[in-house]
Amino acid sequence: MVSVRLSIFHQRLLSENLDQHWQLIHQRNQLEQQFGELLKRRGIDWPVLVLEQDLIAIWPADKDNASALSDDLESALSQLQNRMPDLTLYAGASDLQPGLSQLCSAVEQARQAVQFAIQHGGQRLFFYDQLGIARLFAAIPQRNLLAQFCQQQLGSLCFARDDRSLQLKETLTQYLNLFGNQQQTAESLGVHRNTLRHRLKRIEQLIGHRLGDAFVRLNLQNALLIEQILFQHHDIDGQFSTAGDHSRNVHENRQRSPSPEIPAPHPRDQRWAIQPDQ
Repeated sequence: MVSVRLSIFHQRLLSENLDQHWQLIHQRNQLEQQFGELLKRRGIDWPVLVLEQDLIAIWPADKDNASALSDDLESALSQLQNRMPDLTLYAGASDLQPGLSQLCSAVEQARQAVQFAIQHGGQRLFFYDQLGIARLFAAIPQRNLLAQFCQQQLGSLCFARDDRSLQLKETLTQYLNLFGNQQQTAESLGVHRNTLRHRLKRIEQLIGHRLGDAFVRLNLQNALLIEQILFQHHDIDGQFSTAGDHSRNVHENRQRSPSPEIPAPHPRDQRWAIQPDQ
């Protein structure tokens, strides 16, 4: 059994633009219908499950033919993409599971896999066993330590969901994924190089680090990945109180330097304060 998550939302659902929010909800409903019809054509009788902004499907697979699974899922994703060309679709697949008793685990794996696909952009379908170091981060039980690391690296961009911060984090992600190549980054974002330079300078001001440092870039990539894992686990509210105390201590220690203060979380982030299923 494989659990598949499709996402059309990326970070846009958290935008302050209500018109865009409801448009995406409508598109998600259309996608759910298309996905259900695709499953029926393939003889899969399980319904499409809706989990927050995600669509979850049980995809039966024969362990002996696991090598063909990637091609099957790529084909299904392409069919959905062709039916909804205005959207960008991503999918994540869990490890093969022996039965429905492992459904919760499979869903969590699939959600982590698709978040990794979204974060890296260049590959629409990810399998859980491709996650590498992300699996280690997700297994760390001390979420407050992960949250503190994110805030140390990302500064005021950490956990920020306003449109401007999301734009800067998308810019930073593309810049890091393209190994700091400004020309390729500007082209991938569809902006002028001067616009990109302005954004990168603003990012450096907000995070308090220089992007020219290779070790800084490594830490930033990990911080962006961990941030998504924490959002995936809905641990943000609990971590803000602990990480916020740590950030205030960091700021007090840096008052003699020009590094930016790490602010308190935006009130809208409180809606992420949902405890994961036990």
